Amino acid sequence: MAIELMSKAWKTELGGNDKLVLLALCDFANDEGICYPSLSTLQSKAGIGKSTLTYILNAFEKIGVISRDKRKRNNNSDTSTLYHIHHFDICPEKYKEAYQEVRNYTKKPQCEHPKVHNVNTPKSPQCEHPKVHNVNTPKSPQCEHPKPQCEHPKPQCEHLEPSINRHINRQEKNIKKDSPTLIEQYKEKYETTDSFIKILEDFIAYRKTIKKPIRTTQGLRAFAKNLKDIQSKGFSISVAIETMKDNEWHTVKPSYLENTQKQQTHGGHKTKSEKRKEMFDKYNQQKQSKLIEIEDVEVVEDGRLTVGM
Repeated sequence: MAIELMSKAWKTELGGNDKLVLLALCDFANDEGICYPSLSTLQSKAGIGKSTLTYILNAFEKIGVISRDKRKRNNNSDTSTLYHIHHFDICPEKYKEAYQEVRNYTKKPQCEHPKVHNVNTPKSPQCEHPKVHNVNTPKSPQCEHPKPQCEHPKPQCEHLEPSINRHINRQEKNIKKDSPTLIEQYKEKYETTDSFIKILEDFIAYRKTIKKPIRTTQGLRAFAKNLKDIQSKGFSISVAIETMKDNEWHTVKPSYLENTQKQQTHGGHKTKSEKRKEMFDKYNQQKQSKLIEIEDVEVVEDGRLTVGM
């Protein structure tokens, strides 16, 4: 490290990354100003990026602060560059110009038609009657040439007020409420009897209780077909609907009823309501047994627990 070169580098008017790169070169150089650090070494020493380092070195070489000689090994492969530090008389303005040229900075193109401020342009014609600032004198007549109004009036805003929008939304809701129900839609599409409509109404209410409501007439049509199949197989419709409700099925089919009959013959079929009842009975029995165990325990004066006989 050449101390004289370091002191001269500190005295230059450079700043920021430029001075750091120059100090890093002086740190590696000998008294003659010769050094050969690699780009990665200079980059880590100055703490800057590789592209910024190459721009600064190119600017230094352009104004003659340094010169570089590329070196090669015996096997014709590249090695670190040899740097010569020549002087420290660096003009900040010249260095800035060199750095901008290296970075290929270009000025923004100006407009081809600059603004023309012509003083001699004629003024717009004013009214022939100037204003007279006198309290006692009558007012001067206004100009006979009024300003022409625009032929195209401004279009009115299409957005309605919030209160009107709310009123419209309420009307739409009322229209939705007044829309035909599923039963009315089903009557329009298919021919039915009053007794069958009562079955469909009961089915719609049942589906709401199990939180699986029917929203279209297709579901009602499928339920009607299933009931016809059940009746053709020899099952009773009322019994089928009761079993459906006991097992909480979404619908009823002949296969469902056949499976329940097979399970009943073997004695293993239980409806959901029966299973739920058994579960509650078991829970109550376990709860009562725990209460009995707690009642049998007695506390002695010294804090020990004894089981009552």
